[in-house]
Amino acid sequence: STSRFFVCMSATFAGITPYDLTINKAAIDDTGDTEVIFSYNIDDDDFLFEQCDDVFEDVWLDIIRNPDQFYIRAAPDYTHEHIIRGQLLQSFVDVELDNSQVVDPFHIIDEGEGNANIFFRNRGEEVCFDVTVTGFDPDVGYLNRGAPGESGITVLNFSPTKIDPGRFLGCMTIDELGVGVSAISEILADGYLYYFSMHL
Repeated sequence: STSRFFVCMSATFAGITPYDLTINKAAIDDTGDTEVIFSYNIDDDDFLFEQCDDVFEDVWLDIIRNPDQFYIRAAPDYTHEHIIRGQLLQSFVDVELDNSQVVDPFHIIDEGEGNANIFFRNRGEEVCFDVTVTGFDPDVGYLNRGAPGESGITVLNFSPTKIDPGRFLGCMTIDELGVGVSAISEILADGYLYYFSMHL
């Protein structure tokens, strides 16, 4: 019998022939046990992989509710000495920037708007930013922690990634950002408590 709860994956691989493909449970800087097994002895070098696996309800709910705590692992052989992996939640994309979200003590900048993306790499030790702002040219870019309607505290200062007027693009290590991996784990776990702020 099956659990009637399914986890499905669609993935493209190049340069690796996975022996197995799994979802494991652990934070971005850790390793953990296998929760979902998709396949063994996959033959193609470059392929689109699509498969579903039935799981128990508690695992299914845990993946949905806590994607930051799970990662996809592909191993080329049974030894698992060499793998590639990616956290299920490792980015926030197309975050809208607009005046309606500005709170005291800061002031609205007329015509100011934009969008922001943030990506986490190398097991949380590198953070990449892709931010575009129109209507004004900020020199300072922050990721702050604070609930909606609150003026929060600065967690990441990505101002050094500015490349052009209104454009921030680049990656910084956690050492350059002055934070530890634990701060990255908190961002992934509670993304709704973080926001971008751009300043002159």
